[in-house]
Amino acid sequence: MSFNPAEFTEPTGNVSKMLDLGTHFATVTGVRLEVGKNNPDGYNVVVGLEGPDMGDEFQGFDIDRNNQAMGKHRGQIADVRNGSWPFSTYTFQGREILRDTSVFNYASNLAKQLGRMDALVASKKTAETIEDYVELVNEFCVGATGLFTIAGETYTKADGKTGTSRYFPKPDNKQYPFAAAGSPEDKPEHFQWYEEAKHLIKRDGGDSSSSTGTTSASGATHQPAPQPVNGFGGAAPASAPATGGPKLPSL
Repeated sequence: MSFNPAEFTEPTGNVSKMLDLGTHFATVTGVRLEVGKNNPDGYNVVVGLEGPDMGDEFQGFDIDRNNQAMGKHRGQIADVRNGSWPFSTYTFQGREILRDTSVFNYASNLAKQLGRMDALVASKKTAETIEDYVELVNEFCVGATGLFTIAGETYTKADGKTGTSRYFPKPDNKQYPFAAAGSPEDKPEHFQWYEEAKHLIKRDGGDSSSSTGTTSASGATHQPAPQPVNGFGGAAPASAPATGGPKLPSL
């Protein structure tokens, strides 16, 4: 028996199966809507991501836990929400902000930043409901590779363990948390890179969807508040019940 150092591969058995908070090179595995946990009228836009192939030693999650024949993910994965709050219909500075319009703007910008909007427009496909529109965005965005900055919160779960919620940060000075990229070394323009002091919030306790006060890594205290009209980040608990938006504009 001989031993060749060139054949060594680092064991990955203890590596997390999930993408942690940070900036990652990943592939989009899906774009979907998810009803808000404590707001049945709210919608989260959830983007499924899978990181690079981790090798044969990596024990990833099942691709479909109901069909083990499909095998396991070969990279770390994560479902990342649009923000810490779902999109809802609410009133901001005397103006009603419609949930479906905010979702439309967010999903469209996701496609644009990932370089898939031109193909979506060229298809001349439209949708009569926001649910159908997000399915359309999913059709064109699956398989897109890019850089993604995942922000989030840590909190204490009922069993005393630390939980982590993952979401995209809001754009900052036209710097977006997702951008088309062909490799991890790419440096896309207008991309927002991860900064722990800015993108990590540590809660003293409680589920991230029910706590009211938070503390960031920089020590600042955060309270939920309505978001500006920009199609990002969702809104704090709505001041009016969510309603369907008007007929969506064609792309």
